[in-house]
Amino acid sequence: MIIEKITDLITKQFPTYRPWAEAQALYCLAAVNPNAVLPGGGKGLPLTFNPWAIGPSRVAFKSTPIRYVTKELLKMIEYPILPPRFTSEKCIGYIAEQKLDHAALIRDETTGLLAETRKQYLADELSFLCELLDGDISGRMTYAHGVSHGGEIRVNFMTACTPSVFSIIDETFWTQGLGNRLIPIYWMPTVMEEPTKPYGEEGDEWWYEKQTKEIAKILKKQYKTNVRKVRYDDYVRKAVDGEEFIRRKNAYQQYFEDKMSILPSMFYEFNVHTRKVAALHAIDRQLFVENPIVTKEDWKWAKKWIAQRWKEFEMMYTDWKEWQVKEISRRQTTDEGKILSYLQRHGERKRSEISKGTGVFGERLTRALNNLLAEGVISKRIGQSKTRPAILFRIKREEI
Repeated sequence: MIIEKITDLITKQFPTYRPWAEAQALYCLAAVNPNAVLPGGGKGLPLTFNPWAIGPSRVAFKSTPIRYVTKELLKMIEYPILPPRFTSEKCIGYIAEQKLDHAALIRDETTGLLAETRKQYLADELSFLCELLDGDISGRMTYAHGVSHGGEIRVNFMTACTPSVFSIIDETFWTQGLGNRLIPIYWMPTVMEEPTKPYGEEGDEWWYEKQTKEIAKILKKQYKTNVRKVRYDDYVRKAVDGEEFIRRKNAYQQYFEDKMSILPSMFYEFNVHTRKVAALHAIDRQLFVENPIVTKEDWKWAKKWIAQRWKEFEMMYTDWKEWQVKEISRRQTTDEGKILSYLQRHGERKRSEISKGTGVFGERLTRALNNLLAEGVISKRIGQSKTRPAILFRIKREEI
């Protein structure tokens, strides 16, 4: 089984969180079945898998399995991998030039991605990334290249970061953006449940090479199998219908209790994650079968795996909310905080008015305004005037 083999390959070399090692295996399985769909409306539910690791720097070993196992395996089977940094225009051109209908996208640092896309001239890139993950790229019109036509593509996205990402994500990240398309894997306090072997020590010096070649051979054969439809047996069909009803009902109830909460949409989305993980587990049990069937065994494995991810998400969400409260409190004592508080109370204002209202002058005011503009928290425009036009500043988002 690929899940066991890749998980074993990773955990015997690197002291990482076991679910993250399993996520690498599930990611590889999803990648080599680019045409597989699950029962659902329209053309069916695409079998994509987008894991997102959030854990401590260095000690978590988040990036190491990606670099030395997942990427290596994909390269060995000559799987198309998109460049991790791009503009939407260039990426559409690259996809068209290479004639890609599926690809892997691996971005090692989520924080850098989100920080970049908060800059005004890169604001379109995050929206385009969401289009990639949805599998339907809309056309673009640019001055340089005219109309660039979109199309369908199957992309599996994987990324990792530290909790510092909390400083740059807001509510829309979860409800309308990238957040509700990813499966968060959040390092829990109990991850070190058993001692791990020393880094890279397995006894046989050729063990890694032999295991990697064996796994790559299996993945390549599965890639050529071209799975198109994954089916449910009677038990799973009823379980899926029941889970769908319960989650939708609970999501509605949570929404009407608190319309501003992100939990209802995320709670419902985890139902989709369960179905995908169950299908990947079924494919793993039935390798080289064109139309694998999801059984009770697969469904229970997926339910247990996703239930743990939901617990991690709830913990991450709580940590993020606590960070927001601390950040707001901290900012109220800084120059940036004083400016934000002033703009919240008085709306759009000129620089001179901000200076007078906050007591922040000269270079301090310039530095604070530039910091807030770079973060994307405020915006500026040139006001209308018969004499010298003034530059007006206002809060851009309601995140503070």
